[in-house]
Amino acid sequence: MKRLRIPRSQLDTVYTYLRVGQTDLNKIEALAAQRTELAAYCVHHDYRLLAEYSDVGSGADPLRPGYTQMLADMRAQPQVGHVLVTRLDRLCRCMRAGLPFMEGHELFDLSLLVSDEPAFALRDLPLILAANETAHHYGKAN
Repeated sequence: MKRLRIPRSQLDTVYTYLRVGQTDLNKIEALAAQRTELAAYCVHHDYRLLAEYSDVGSGADPLRPGYTQMLADMRAQPQVGHVLVTRLDRLCRCMRAGLPFMEGHELFDLSLLVSDEPAFALRDLPLILAANETAHHYGKAN
């Protein structure tokens, strides 16, 4: 698979992705808190926000409207250098939901930034998702 390189001038561009679960009582406030945190992260690191995507729903669902729109935009206009989330579980909670993002990452050579986990490495995503699925299967999901 050929990787499309992002021009250096676009490495400072980001998409942000926000998600709250269906059971979160204060959905609007939770989304606003994530938005505020990610905006501050962008300012601190001189990132330029190209688009924001959000969903209310399960991180195990790969067909969330905001998530699928972000993936479609990544493919249609590969001008983004990073996708920024507050926590990894905001993006996805299982391999089925994470695979489309990993495929987009491979094609467009973008990075995933996790504001709560600055040492996060995208190469670890399959292992983290597999661990999440195992914990969920055995009733230990957080």
